[in-house]
Amino acid sequence: MILLILSLAIILRIINLNQSLWWDEAINIVYAKSNDFWWFVTKYPIGDFHPPGYFAILWLWGHLSGFSEISSRVPSVIFGILTVFLTYLIGKKLFSKKTGLIAALFMSLAPLHIYYSQEARMYSFAALAVVFSMYSLIRLVSNQRYGLVMYVLSTTLVLYSDYLAYFIIPAQFFWVFIYHKKFLKKIFLSGALFILFWSPWLLVFPQQLAGGQATAGLIEGWRNTVGGAGIREFLLLPVKIITGRISFYNNALYLLLFVILLTPFMIALQKVIREKISSKTSLFWLWLTIPPVLTFFISFFIPVFSYFRFIFILPAFYILTALGVEKFNAKISKVLVVLIVMSGLTASSIYLFIDNFHREDWRGAIHFISKNLDDQTLVIFENNEIPAPARYYSNDLTKFEPGLGGDITNKLSHSQRVYFFEYLGDIYDPKRLVTPKLKNLNFINIKTYNFRGVGFIRLYEK
Repeated sequence: MILLILSLAIILRIINLNQSLWWDEAINIVYAKSNDFWWFVTKYPIGDFHPPGYFAILWLWGHLSGFSEISSRVPSVIFGILTVFLTYLIGKKLFSKKTGLIAALFMSLAPLHIYYSQEARMYSFAALAVVFSMYSLIRLVSNQRYGLVMYVLSTTLVLYSDYLAYFIIPAQFFWVFIYHKKFLKKIFLSGALFILFWSPWLLVFPQQLAGGQATAGLIEGWRNTVGGAGIREFLLLPVKIITGRISFYNNALYLLLFVILLTPFMIALQKVIREKISSKTSLFWLWLTIPPVLTFFISFFIPVFSYFRFIFILPAFYILTALGVEKFNAKISKVLVVLIVMSGLTASSIYLFIDNFHREDWRGAIHFISKNLDDQTLVIFENNEIPAPARYYSNDLTKFEPGLGGDITNKLSHSQRVYFFEYLGDIYDPKRLVTPKLKNLNFINIKTYNFRGVGFIRLYEK
C-alpha cells in the first residue's frame, strides 16, 4: 500500500514538471550555471536570504545532469517523495500503520506540497529536513539505535535548509521538556553538536542579515512582497494549505471552494481537538502552530511571513487529520478518506491541468519577443539589470537593456520600436522612471501583451 501511495505521489509531482521557470528559479539556475561552487554557496546566498544547503545541492545536481526546467526540479521532486514516506513512518511509529498510510495518502495529494515539490527552490528540501528531524527525535526519545546521531544530522540539515524551518527546534525542545525530561541532556548535547556543525555559516550570516534588512528598508513594497506581518498573511496560511497555489479573482467563488474543500478536514480534526492532548498528539500540535506564531512576531522586524515557507508543517496537519479520521466508525472513516482525497485531488488537479495556475510564463514571453526582434527594436525592463529569466531563455541579449541600469537614452534614440517589461515595477521602480523616458523620445504605446505571471509587455513605437 505504501508503494502505491508513493507511486501516486511521484505521478502527481511529475505532471507538467516542464513549466517555464519563474523569476526566483531562473535566478538560482542562471547563477549556479555561471559561477563556481564556492562562490555560489557563500556569496550568492547573501542576496538570496536562505542558508546554503539547497544551493549546494542545486549546483552539484545541475553540473551533473544539466539545468533544464525538468532536471533542475528533480531534486525537489525527490525531496517531496521522501517527505511523503517519512510522514508514513512517523504515523506508523507513533500510532499505527493505518494512521501512517492515511497520513501519507493525504500528504501525497497535498496541493501546496505538490506545487513546491515541482519548484527549483529550497522549500521542498526544508520540508524533508524537518520531517526527518522529527522522525529522528522520535527515535531518540524511544531509545532506538542511532537516534542521537540521526537527530544531530537531520537537524543540521534543517539549519542549512531554510531559516523559517529553524522554528521547529523550539517546538521540539518544548515537547521534550514537557513530556520527556530524562532526555534533556541528550537534547542539549544534540543542540550543541548541530550548532557546532552550523557555526561555519556564521562567517556569512551577519552579512546576509544586514543585506536583507537593507533591502527591506530601501526597496519600497519589498516588505509586503516577501511577507510582512499582517492578519491577511496569517489567515492566508490555512487557506493555502487546503487550496494550494490556486486562486480566483472572484473572492466569493474562492471562499466557497475553500469551505467545500475544508469541510472534511474540519470534521476529522474536531475529533482530535475535543480530546485531551496526549504526549504524542502534542508533538504535532506544537509542530503545526509554533513555527507560524513565532514567525508572525519576527515579521514585525524582518518580513518573512509567507504561507509557502511553511510547507514543512504539512506532515503534522495530515497526521492529525488521519488521527481524526480513525476516531470515527469504519463507515464514516471511509467516507471522510474519500472526501479528503477528493479535496486534495480537486485542488491539485486545478493547478496541474489548468495552465492559468502554472508559474510565470517567461519562456513564452522571451520566445515571443525574440521572434520579433530586428535592428530597430530594443527590449527594456523596469529593473537595474537584465533579469535572469531573460538570460536563461534568450540566446542573444544584444537587444536587451535594463531600464534603470544607467542612461539608455542614446540607445532608445536610435531605436524605432521598444518592448517594455513592467514586471516588478512597483518594487524596483515605484516612481515609474522608465515610462517618461519613452514619452520624452516620442514613443507611443501601440500594443500591450500579457503573459501569465509576467504581466504587461508594452510595445512602443515612434
